[in-house]
Amino acid sequence: MALEHLAFSGADLPELFRLFVPYVQRRNIHLCDVHARIASLAVALRRLAENHDAELREMMRASLDQTVGANKTPVLPARGHRRLEWIKTSVSPVRERLSADGYARLIDCLAVCLGVDALIVLRDICGVTGPAAEKRMIWMANAILDRALAEELESGKKGGST
Repeated sequence: MALEHLAFSGADLPELFRLFVPYVQRRNIHLCDVHARIASLAVALRRLAENHDAELREMMRASLDQTVGANKTPVLPARGHRRLEWIKTSVSPVRERLSADGYARLIDCLAVCLGVDALIVLRDICGVTGPAAEKRMIWMANAILDRALAEELESGKKGGST
């Protein structure tokens, strides 16, 4: 498979939101319910990853291969920028409640547990697939979100910063 075919086209963003938005609407999820928004994103990302498993694994392989040698010019763009934007959109209602560092940490940590990387670990190492994998991704993401909000609350009570 040629490397230029590994990068997803802009058509994947509508595919993600074709899955994401109806899920939110069918469940009457209020836009400020960040836990539900994260759950919806986890479901959509899992389904997208299942539909593109071979391509995503090849993209990861190519990404890893190009970072092996020093001074190599990357052939593919950096991975994950769309995932980061989707995560930022999902947690946007709590953005103002977090410090800049707390927000950046939240986004980074959610990127680890939401997406193809987490799904590969769940499937290949843990033997967890389908809706069970979604539930674990949602559990991890909610635990991270709750911890980030709790830390900010504690930081505010102490008058310090994180």
